[in-house]
Amino acid sequence: NVLAANIFLSLMGTEGLYQISLLNTKSAHYLENLLLQTGKFERVFDCPFYNEFLLKSKDDISSINKKLLGNNFVPPLKICEFYQEENLNNVLLFAVTEVLSRDNLNLVAKILSE
Repeated sequence: NVLAANIFLSLMGTEGLYQISLLNTKSAHYLENLLLQTGKFERVFDCPFYNEFLLKSKDDISSINKKLLGNNFVPPLKICEFYQEENLNNVLLFAVTEVLSRDNLNLVAKILSE
């Protein structure tokens, strides 16, 4: 809805949008580090990112999505469904926004570490 977007942007202002962007970046990097620490994922690309990042899973990606859906989280995007390159098998695109709290991110990592 254009009106809702306009109202949101007007209320947030430049500083508010900057703060949300900063939060999204920090949260995405935080989740990436948590997931890498589980030992169940590895980086696909070593490059800067904003709030989306790719990780290759050592586990079956269908089970990952089932676990997250079962806990009311939107699962990451399966890249192999869009790109048929062999090096992208088991690669997931994670997206982090301001809607996810630090507790949510910790829970996602806990769920995926099991």
